[in-house]
Amino acid sequence: MVARYGPGDTWPRHQKPYWNHVMAEARLAGWTLEYLDSPHTFGKVACPDGEHTFMVDKTARGGESASILARRLVRRCAHRPAANAATRARQEECTRLLDEAGQLIASAGTGLAMAETHQDAWDDLERLEIQLRTASETTAKVLRTELHAAWNFAIASDEAPTTSEIATTLDDATEATARGKSEAASLKLIELVSRARGYLRQINTLKRRLAALRERTRN
Repeated sequence: MVARYGPGDTWPRHQKPYWNHVMAEARLAGWTLEYLDSPHTFGKVACPDGEHTFMVDKTARGGESASILARRLVRRCAHRPAANAATRARQEECTRLLDEAGQLIASAGTGLAMAETHQDAWDDLERLEIQLRTASETTAKVLRTELHAAWNFAIASDEAPTTSEIATTLDDATEATARGKSEAASLKLIELVSRARGYLRQINTLKRRLAALRERTRN
């Protein structure tokens, strides 16, 4: 039995995320879905004028490539209701915010790893210096070699960002993610809401690591 869904309806979910992304964009552009739900075919998506269509397969090989072509078709189609222009602009802003959040999270993660490495190096220096003060002459020679290598490593890691700089980046990422999530929720863009939730989990993980690093630097 064929079920028809308009741009104002909630469309069935495909098992492949890339098809869900394309169909969400098509829905916002005013396209409709004929949901076939056959063993091999998910459905047929058509533009508001009916001139442009694409099929959504369930199991065919090359599905991701087909989804890319379908996205291009949606974006190039001129049969877009004027009322959807504002909605599309909101979707694009939502995507931009989440892209920005993703970049900030990656930057914070890289910076935090550098800062942790930097702290590890100075912790090693302190440990070696304590051992050296109580070491025998033979052991001291080995420790001095290790100490020299540790010192060079510590100096090389001096370009790591400060914990305050990392915290600021994470705050910016949190703000961009929250705004993107709110906009995605209001537009009922489930894929983008899920993406935002994933980013928030990553941010919380990084914040816990940052708190642990700050505790180490205080001791």
